[in-house]
Amino acid sequence: MHQVLADAAASVPLIAYRRSEDGRERMSGGRLAALLERPAPATTQANLIAQAVAHLTLYGNAYLGKFRDENGVLEQIACLNPDAALAASPASSVA
Repeated sequence: MHQVLADAAASVPLIAYRRSEDGRERMSGGRLAALLERPAPATTQANLIAQAVAHLTLYGNAYLGKFRDENGVLEQIACLNPDAALAASPASSVA
């Protein structure tokens, strides 16, 4: 069953929008649109969404990691293993 949900969710594209005076407008270019289109070198948008939905259905949670280059620029987005992820709010500290 989880594969059916993952495949269905992966068929819906992620589209970046920007707030405008008229409400919102679709972003046709830029870093965010490119990152959503190709989240990581070996990962397509559909793969990322399918994996996140599979994690949600199998583990009850899905975590996305943001990976930055040496200058702090967001370079990749990837799913993290839910069994290995530790969620913390920004106000809490993790020892």
